[in-house]
Amino acid sequence: MSTPRKRAAPSLCLALSALLALAALAGPAAAAWENRALREEFSGGGRSRQYLQGVPVEEMDWDSLAYCFQRVETANAVPVDNRVSLPFPIPYYTMEEGELVPAAVIPPGTEILWLPKPEMHSWAVGYGLHSLPTYERGWRYALPFLTEETAALGGEPLFVRLETLEALAGEIYRSSPQVRKQLSRQAFTRRYLLQADLALFREGEFLSADLYWPLWPLSSTALLCLSAAALLFGLYLRMRGGGQTLFQDKNLRKSKTRKF
Repeated sequence: MSTPRKRAAPSLCLALSALLALAALAGPAAAAWENRALREEFSGGGRSRQYLQGVPVEEMDWDSLAYCFQRVETANAVPVDNRVSLPFPIPYYTMEEGELVPAAVIPPGTEILWLPKPEMHSWAVGYGLHSLPTYERGWRYALPFLTEETAALGGEPLFVRLETLEALAGEIYRSSPQVRKQLSRQAFTRRYLLQADLALFREGEFLSADLYWPLWPLSSTALLCLSAAALLFGLYLRMRGGGQTLFQDKNLRKSKTRKF
């Protein structure tokens, strides 16, 4: 005989599945709302207008955009260890005839300066983590981190993947107590890396694609998988419970018709 708790289990699993599915859809809905708000807030009234005119980033006059970054550069300095040993390689690319081709790789184990000076707010426009946005989501434009190997490149900015810089920022955050005192992990691995994007957005120069929140984050995928698992388990329990009831009913009918 099934207990009330057993009879309620399938319904609870199905309800949990529905809640998880709603939670999975809440992330994309919130991201779409935030992205729409960004588009509506962007003024497009910057002084330089190079981004708005589609000037290639490697041909831009960055002096005309310097006014965008003054507010960030005057932030109070906080002492921090600006050296880190790379746990993985950092590849850089250059643009040749409209195609990105490999230019240099900083190998793992190399000690780099992730900030120009040992100060949390020694913010150098376009250096290292503080890269500049390009027209394609996920690609950044920056001076490579200072090492003996990159010094030979003559200080020319190169293209680098944002996901590579995010991974390095996560490693720096994990190993630096000074950074953890100043910022949360999300603030450091997203907003800190995109300070140039935020400054350009604030001045009406450029709405970077990297500022947009992803419409389908990994958390939504995980929640949807959990929802599907709860749904399947709930259906299994319901079918299993129904099969037991049918079997019991057959036995009951046989017992009623049995003659003694």
